[in-house]
Order: sequence, then C-alpha cells, then structure tokens
Amino acid sequence: MFSVNVTGTTAGNKVNTSGAVTSANGGTGNTATASVVVLPRPDLTITKTHAGNFTPGQVGATYTITVSNVGAGATVGTVTVVDTLPAGLTATNIAGTGWACTLGTLTCTRADVLNAGASYPAITLTVNVASNVGGTVTNTVTVSGGGELNTANDTASDPTHTGSAALQITANGNNLTVVAGSSTSLDFTVDAASGLGTITFSCSGLPVGATCSFNPASESQVTATVTMTVSTTAGSAAFQPLGNHGNTPFYAVLLPFLGLAGLTLRGKKGKATRLRLAMLLAGLMMLFSLVSCGGRGSVQNGTPAGTFPFSVTASSATTSASATMNLTVLSAGPQH
Repeated sequence: MFSVNVTGTTAGNKVNTSGAVTSANGGTGNTATASVVVLPRPDLTITKTHAGNFTPGQVGATYTITVSNVGAGATVGTVTVVDTLPAGLTATNIAGTGWACTLGTLTCTRADVLNAGASYPAITLTVNVASNVGGTVTNTVTVSGGGELNTANDTASDPTHTGSAALQITANGNNLTVVAGSSTSLDFTVDAASGLGTITFSCSGLPVGATCSFNPASESQVTATVTMTVSTTAGSAAFQPLGNHGNTPFYAVLLPFLGLAGLTLRGKKGKATRLRLAMLLAGLMMLFSLVSCGGRGSVQNGTPAGTFPFSVTASSATTSASATMNLTVLSAGPQH
C-alpha cells in the first residue's frame, strides 16, 4: 500500500493504470488501476457598494459587501473577508447573517460550503463620516480562502463622494508662472457625486493672448485628476518710418530746392564754389538719410506681463464648481 499527492488541473474522474509487475522468479504479473475524482475549484469574487452620497459629519452611513463563487466547484474550508477603511471614515458596526465578524479588525469569516454560482448573505459595514473629510474617499475590501486558486478577482474598491457639494474642484496649488510665449501646467482634482454624468472644463479671465486646455477634456468618474495647460504668446515688434501717416515726406519737399541749387551753381567756376556745392549736397543727403531712416517701433500685442486672477470651472448638465487661480506672466524681452 502506498499514497500519492494528486494535483488536478482539470476536474473529473481520473484513472491511473500501472505497468505490469515483473520479477525474475515469478514472471510477469497483472496491471493495476486506480481512480480518483478531481473536484472543480471554486473561484471567489467580492463586491462593495453604497447607496447615494455620504456627507461630512454623517452618522450611520453603510456599505454592502457580497462574496460570490463564480467557479465550477464548491468552496472548501474557511472564507475570510477583510475591509480597509480610508481616513475620514470610522467603523461603528460590521455584521452579516452566518458571518463571524470582528469590529476592531473589520474581519469576517465563515466555513460553510458556498456552491458554484451562489453568494453568501451580504455583510453590512456601518461608518461615521468625519466633518473634515475630503471630497472623495475609497473603501477597499478583499476575500480569501475557500480552496480557490484564482486570486486576481479577490479585491473590490468603492469610490465614495463625501463632499459638501455635488461637484467640487481642488487645484494642487493656486499660482502659475510662465514666460510670455511659453506654457505652464497644473493638476487639479475633480470630485463628483454619483449620477452627474459627463463633466467638462473651461477657464475664464485669462489675459490677452493666453488660452487653456485640459487633459482629459471631460470626465465621468466619481474622482479624477485633470491636467490644465495654459499657453501664452510673445509680442513681436515691427519698424515703420517716423511721421509718415500718408503725408508728403519732408525730403520730397526739399528735392526741388536741391535741383535749383544745382542749376544755379552749375555755371559758377572756381574751386571754392565747387567745394561749397559739394558740402551742400553732402549735407542734404545726410538730412534725407536721417529723415527716411528715422522711425518708430510698432508692437504686435502678445500676452502682457503681470499677475492675472482667473477661474477654472467644472460643469455637468445640472451643476458646476469653480476654483480661482493666479497666472503670473513674465516678459520675454523685446522681440524683433
């Protein structure tokens, strides 16, 4: 007589046949067979839900925890459930029909068989909500044991809106600094009550030449992190002739006088006369050059330097929430 350990990869009746027994004296004997029934494995899953939204300072809010067997076989041995509460929630009771629960560790156990496709009676977890709780908290619970092998589906999380308003937006900092012509980014958290649907984002109050964009552009989760990017533009300078404005240039008025001076002195002879003519012409040419080249800068507006308060708004079909931030734009220097 001997024993073996059997590891079944598939369920059903498994037959093992030995080879013939032989000996030098007795010859060849018979073969032997043995049958073993491999039972199918259970596969436990767990869900956690709550009704409505929690509010700061609420007493007696409840979660419902359900353990199910989605495997092909019944459970064997003890099944254990452990809940992990987030900061801001305090457990006051945990109980369920047929479960042995401990409030101090938020642990429940039972060892009765759970057949394939069935669920245990639900566990109810009762909590109080702190008055300074954040906009959203996430409660997590796990299940283990029962003879299962697949543990990939043994954890459930339940994001819960706990804010004082149905929609809240919280920036990770309220001040952005950017050099004109470049961009800057900031993350903010959106907390939304269940049932608000799609939430979109916008900003208002940005200075001239500044725009904002959001990634993702919309959200529909209870809590989400969104990145806002603010882009600015740099000013550019162009050069225009001074004092033109459509009037006749000053040097155009002088041209006839220059011609008359040349004709008058053309007939004059002598070195001194020619020298005076040359000096006159040179002076007039310098005057023309200064008048024609003189000008003034014309600046094409970009985002101006300074500090500007602006608002970021999250909007659903029924409500909205805003946060105020400051954008400080630094000058990029003159652009030519």
